[in-house]
Amino acid sequence: MSNKNFKFSIIIAIYNTEEFLEEAIESIINQTIGFEDIELILVDDGSIDSSKDICLRYKEKYPDNIQYSYQENQGQATARNNGMKLARGKYINFLDSDDKLELNTLSNVYNFFKTYHDETDVVSIPIKFFDRETGDHILNYKYESTRLVDLIKEPSYIQLSASSAFFKKDAIKDNIFDTELVVSEDAIFLNKILLEKCTMGVISDSNYLYRKRNVKGSTIDSSIQKKDYYIHRSKTFFKGLFDYCKQKHGELLDFIKYTIMYDIQWMFHLRDVSDVLNENEMNELYSILHELLQEIDDEIILDQKHPDKTLLTTILIFKHGGLTTVKDDNRPNVIKKVNDRIIDQLYYHVFYLDAVEIHENNLYVLGFLKSFFKPEEIKIEAVKYSDEEFTKYWTDYFNKNKIIFLKDEFLNVEGKTVKNNYLSNAKNHQNEYYESDLNSYTTITDDLNKYYKFNELNVLKKYIDGNTYAEKQKALF
Repeated sequence: MSNKNFKFSIIIAIYNTEEFLEEAIESIINQTIGFEDIELILVDDGSIDSSKDICLRYKEKYPDNIQYSYQENQGQATARNNGMKLARGKYINFLDSDDKLELNTLSNVYNFFKTYHDETDVVSIPIKFFDRETGDHILNYKYESTRLVDLIKEPSYIQLSASSAFFKKDAIKDNIFDTELVVSEDAIFLNKILLEKCTMGVISDSNYLYRKRNVKGSTIDSSIQKKDYYIHRSKTFFKGLFDYCKQKHGELLDFIKYTIMYDIQWMFHLRDVSDVLNENEMNELYSILHELLQEIDDEIILDQKHPDKTLLTTILIFKHGGLTTVKDDNRPNVIKKVNDRIIDQLYYHVFYLDAVEIHENNLYVLGFLKSFFKPEEIKIEAVKYSDEEFTKYWTDYFNKNKIIFLKDEFLNVEGKTVKNNYLSNAKNHQNEYYESDLNSYTTITDDLNKYYKFNELNVLKKYIDGNTYAEKQKALF
């Protein structure tokens, strides 16, 4: 074995990935920095396919650069830990055996570390999906430019993947991957390292290529069907990282709150785990999550990048134990609040119609209403208006509520569009978004189509069953 000191040690834990392994290895051999500066450590975690033969073939071809180690199947964490024992490179990465690195990655990472060697121990690159799915990882927002990030000042720049990160070997010290965690063992490993300096390098022009397999076989795909994913992970990773941060810094830092909240939100996203956890286990999980959420600010909960903002509001309600109902004395409105934060208002409810049909004097409506009000608190009334009544109703409504019309949308003076999107400090940004003064509005005449296109709907005066408000289904009147 060569005694050379390499710039990089790339550790690949391998288990039955013969179909993809060569691509992963070739993506390292062909790095623009030059393979002579790279040590590739292949740790075979008891594969029963041809992965071993592939590893030995490459080791024979590059005996000075490639190490091969075999172990009985013990899991990815153990394989990575054993790989670290062999590593001689200045910087370490943990490439998954079915993924790839873009060819300029190691060169860019090395140059970044040279520039910021004393300022940070971890450098991160964007994750791009390929194969079954393509596109960017939801956390790629942090790679607008290549720079050093202060995690105290920018706590939402979280890092969970050890595969898309690069570590100074000296900074790893005695940290190892937790062999008892099903997933998230890399997240707690790297965040303990991040907590040393609370900085991280981000590189915008190199990508980690993450394979979404056509046949779902990754660890995360299968882990949600295991009990340990829920209660044990919540105690070991979520609470464990909280406790570690408090012990090291004397307080819970915001970037650790963001990190844990990111993972917690996906647990709430799961539809049904009754086939994995029994009732007592579910109650224990809820208790743990409720305790953890008490330490996470409401703003951090709502600032997550989850595509369903309603889910984040639901988590907030869970944290505070429910909603309070308040009547608005200034207008015919009822408000739902959580901890003085307005969550929902009857005033702004929109009932979405997918289909309307009158058949044999019965009105059929297919649609849905998203609401945090209880079904018994809502009554949807379908009313037949004449042309004159229809025009007068909406004209009065818009004028009473000071609606102004701008660029095919209408926005009221509270800065809220009909799509329920908020514009912060709308008045200060009026020249950027709209050429209008939000403190004034034009009185609407009876020519509503001048501002907004209405389609008249002739219906019978009936009521929709409130119990079906949250589901898309046919309502018979």
